[in-house]
Amino acid sequence: MDLIKREDIEKTIAALKRNGYSVSFFDTKEDAARYLNSKIDNNTVGFGDSQTLHAMGLYDMLVTHNDVRDPFQSKDNDEFIGDLGPHISDIYSEDF
Repeated sequence: MDLIKREDIEKTIAALKRNGYSVSFFDTKEDAARYLNSKIDNNTVGFGDSQTLHAMGLYDMLVTHNDVRDPFQSKDNDEFIGDLGPHISDIYSEDF
């Protein structure tokens, strides 16, 4: 946090709120991970290639009570997508 001034963080939070975003700020990645773990329950969660989520240790927390899709935890793309494949196709085809 030394690289980023508290004042800059507060300005960013204020700007996000002015634009209709709901904002939560945490001093540590552990606090942020605990918060997310308490809010995300019984859902399908996709991690993509997020290094941030890995650094937070979020996969190990969420996988105990969610269906978490994480390419780092999958053998290949088919396992990563799993039974969501037909649904992903439907989502994209409806948009066009």
